[in-house]
Amino acid sequence: MSFDTITTAVSHLDPSALQKLRDLDPEGQHGLLARLAQAFEQSLERYVPVLHQPRHSEQDYEALRLVAHTLKSSASSLGAVALSRLCARIELLAHQREEAELPALLNNALTQIEEVRQALRDLVSN
Repeated sequence: MSFDTITTAVSHLDPSALQKLRDLDPEGQHGLLARLAQAFEQSLERYVPVLHQPRHSEQDYEALRLVAHTLKSSASSLGAVALSRLCARIELLAHQREEAELPALLNNALTQIEEVRQALRDLVSN
């Protein structure tokens, strides 16, 4: 694994969380990290469009809240702590129907998602 790959992964993924995942599959023979990264990637295909949707109704806010909740948990399990915290804030604001902060937080989340996605790709490919 190159220094740049390690630096990118560490800047977006908590090393202790990654180590816990590695400890579950120490030889890597089950490809646990790769499978979790792939599952995360596939879930993004369903969830990211919701982050882009305008919120006009209670159902829109509830959909956003559920997606943020799910992403919060997924990100946390992969060690993407900053993304998890951001999703927790989005979840709370969606629950409260507080629109003012949401656009900026959602833009930040979309950026974080891409950075975490790339860090996971780099980590799994090396």
